[in-house]
Amino acid sequence: MLPLVFGILGFKYNDTIISKIRSWLTIFFVLILLIILVILLLLSSLGRDELIKTVQSPDENYTINFYSWDAGAAGTFGISGEVEGFWSHRRIYYERRIEQAELEWLNNHTISINGHHLDLDNEETFPR
Repeated sequence: MLPLVFGILGFKYNDTIISKIRSWLTIFFVLILLIILVILLLLSSLGRDELIKTVQSPDENYTINFYSWDAGAAGTFGISGEVEGFWSHRRIYYERRIEQAELEWLNNHTISINGHHLDLDNEETFPR
């Protein structure tokens, strides 16, 4: 917003043709960037993920967050699962056209998600 204000204030100092062009270019580029920002904010609000379940391994070494997502008319729906890490989240499970995640820990590092067995120590993912 500050460049927009400076561009508008720059019209007071229109002594030369260069200052006029500079003010118009500043306002033009700021308005283009604002339009792009609004479009990106609107697109990012579509198809939000909703946390449906958080599970921990029996030894509490792994925490997995399961999200349901729905892109509405723009796409499809499904479930995704992410392992919480120290610095980031790693997606281990992603399946379309499914509404629930049925989970069962087989041991401290192997989980069954909707019949798909994933060994978290070997960093297995679905789909592979």
